[in-house]
Amino acid sequence: MKNIHMIAHTHWDREWYFTTLDTQVLALKSFKEIFGALEENSKLNYHLDGQSSLMEDYLNLRGKDLNRVKKLIQEKRLFIGPWHTQPDLFNIGCESVFRNLKYGKTYAENMGHSMDVLYLPDTFGASAQLPQITKSFDINNIIIRRGYDDKYMGSVEMNWSALNGDRIKTAAMPFGYSLAHPERGGRHRNFDEQQLYIETFKLLEKIKSISSDENIMGPIGGDQVSIDSDFDKFVEKVNSIGKDNYILSSYEKYMDSINPNNNYEGEFRYPRYSRVHKSITSSRYDIKKINHDVEQFLIREVEPLMAFAKKKGISAPIEMLDKAWKLLLESHAHDSMGGCNSDATNKDVIMRCQQAQQIAHSLFNLIAKTMLHNLEEKDIFILVNGSNEEEITSTGNKIITDKENFKITDFEGKEMKFTINNQEKKQKPRQVLLTPEGEVETGVDEYYYINDIDMTKVEMKPLSYKIFKVSYDCLESDKLSETEIDQIENNLYKIIFEDGKLNLEDKVNNIIIKDFLSFENMSDDGDLYDYSSLRDEKEIIIKDFILKSVKVSNYKKIMNLQAKTRIPVSLKKDRTGRSNETKELIIDFSIVLSDELVRFKVDIDNSILDHRLRVVFNLGINTEFAVADLPFGFIKRENNHSLMNNWEGYTEFPINLEPMQNSVSIYNEDKSFTCFGKGVKEYQLVEDGVAITLFRSVGYIGKNDLHHRPGRASGRVMVAKDGQLQKKLTFEFSIGLNKEIDEKRISQLTERYLNDPLLYQKQELEKEIHRIDNFDIWLEKCEMDTEESLMIFESDLTFSGIDLVEDKVILRLYNPTENQIEISKEIKKRIVNALGKTIKKDKILAYDHINITY
Repeated sequence: MKNIHMIAHTHWDREWYFTTLDTQVLALKSFKEIFGALEENSKLNYHLDGQSSLMEDYLNLRGKDLNRVKKLIQEKRLFIGPWHTQPDLFNIGCESVFRNLKYGKTYAENMGHSMDVLYLPDTFGASAQLPQITKSFDINNIIIRRGYDDKYMGSVEMNWSALNGDRIKTAAMPFGYSLAHPERGGRHRNFDEQQLYIETFKLLEKIKSISSDENIMGPIGGDQVSIDSDFDKFVEKVNSIGKDNYILSSYEKYMDSINPNNNYEGEFRYPRYSRVHKSITSSRYDIKKINHDVEQFLIREVEPLMAFAKKKGISAPIEMLDKAWKLLLESHAHDSMGGCNSDATNKDVIMRCQQAQQIAHSLFNLIAKTMLHNLEEKDIFILVNGSNEEEITSTGNKIITDKENFKITDFEGKEMKFTINNQEKKQKPRQVLLTPEGEVETGVDEYYYINDIDMTKVEMKPLSYKIFKVSYDCLESDKLSETEIDQIENNLYKIIFEDGKLNLEDKVNNIIIKDFLSFENMSDDGDLYDYSSLRDEKEIIIKDFILKSVKVSNYKKIMNLQAKTRIPVSLKKDRTGRSNETKELIIDFSIVLSDELVRFKVDIDNSILDHRLRVVFNLGINTEFAVADLPFGFIKRENNHSLMNNWEGYTEFPINLEPMQNSVSIYNEDKSFTCFGKGVKEYQLVEDGVAITLFRSVGYIGKNDLHHRPGRASGRVMVAKDGQLQKKLTFEFSIGLNKEIDEKRISQLTERYLNDPLLYQKQELEKEIHRIDNFDIWLEKCEMDTEESLMIFESDLTFSGIDLVEDKVILRLYNPTENQIEISKEIKKRIVNALGKTIKKDKILAYDHINITY
């Protein structure tokens, strides 16, 4: 006889094929029913999906219920938290997970109690580092549904270890979050006695067969369901007819009752019992790109400036930083960041990202403006180094000058390397002066210049700001000029255009790779959840390029190319092949050499339907393993051919499409290769190299009977034409070569690539560059140095983020290597958990992180 813990809950999708506003209307009805039922029946408890934002939203609309809700939470009858929103973990950055738990757990604790279970009933798998993040928030348990496979992971109860050894008690729910009518996900619960024998009892027997404990989890709930006010009577009924001991329980009580003897290290990615939608990382690229951009700007620009503002007494509204993050976190919710939603919902997802971006830029604008206001010098600007590196590259910034030629120096007089990409001459605004003789116009023949510049190899202290000066005592600025040559090179790499092909030379390691890059196009008969090719389709390889131009300067070399090919317009209506009608697909792309990386930018105006486009790096590297980054380190993934060749019993084809946070590397005995991405999230090992998915173009939320996912549709069979991405798209990625895999070096290059700071200049001529410059506001006085760092000690660690937690500034650093690092006495005194609570830590282990408070 087993103890079956019967747990009442709802799984609350904030949005999906409906909008957040739809579910808020529903919440006002459902939550009122839940509170009333709990108050009338003291035997019941209820779980609101592990998300605090649901209650926060409800009380913002119906604040009169605050006290009754607090009472239920304090009594542990109503469970919320520790998430703010339940996130799609493989589609977002590490620091976003930290912000999510910070807001979610703090809110829940302020309401009376945060559930001590990191609850993931529907997220499409989880990173191997999730236990480490969980421990940092002093959370003791994890419950997760998708990605579990007993063949590779053992029993459903396990001690799940992160790569640094942090271990968290974990339980999988392989058959979903309802044992009442499970084939419908519990949405329409069926408590009929006959139904128990047909489904529930049989399902429990299967769970017992993959369990090693006397206690079994029995969740009863469903999507957007309200409470069953007589749930206690249902449990009594089941007890009277079942052969096990059925307990009215909670997730916390269940986790307290189990004692796992199964140890597991790794990620939850197997589509054995539940679909994990391995290719959702390439759905709705436009959503993932704007999210990436906003995440990076908040982490590397805004939050470091907020820390300086706090230090200097500048009033920067922390409430708006919180609002920006919460807008972003709403768009990180399960389904939302995956992009598998209705068109209306995905418009909301993008709009929230855009709003978060506007707030972030306004905060940056306000603080930077205040800081420069406290320096008397004119013609100055500020850069923020949001990394632990001592050298940065800043691209595509606008700077206003009085003259065509100028130079940039720091306050020590050291001249900076920069290139003018483009320059526009404009007439200064005419001013009207009122005189006794009438109006007199001034500035009639005065001009200024708007310059688009790249700054390369700028020396800055780690985690610092630095002020620079513009002056005009120079002969000529470094400008791009077009040449007739067909190659570009710097001291590290040479790119050669030869007979329509591209060759790459690594000059340091004496490696030459011919025809190293191509594009690959295939049909996509999938949906917003999964890629699915047509059967027996042969890919279209695009590797004959047109050289449009080569431009060079002292510090930058750029090769502009184009590829053209005709592509079938769409699929045939019967989905048996691609259409006979074709359109020309034009791919414009540039390759830039200016630092340690080979940088790519790809522009496409997509007018093709139902297809996938990838960039393929043909490297002469045949390997069964790739090394991808993930929070605080790297994971080595096998190509898994054996699993793909025999996937009977799986819920979807276990395709070897895999996620990367920001980079993926492959290697052999001769060389290693790394690709770094900005918003591209998916790779696949292919013959001789690796393919990076740029985007997929599909027109349905879900479709039935896919080649890669037989059977029912995921989600709803519902048209979502915006998923076809019929618009202009821009992609950014870079590559680097080495003799061998060097994790520290890869993490350094990732930092340098992602850390591309925005310039803020003290100027009055182009106020549209930064919107708050249009307002005449009082700016506070503060002490200003021309350079200042938040890094108060030397560190060989990698920057993760700066978090403002109540009255504390928390600096998060990590060790991206497999070697442990000793912690100095000075740092030991400052080590805290993610919420600022002092903890003891003597060493930073492999793939480990620390939080340090100021």
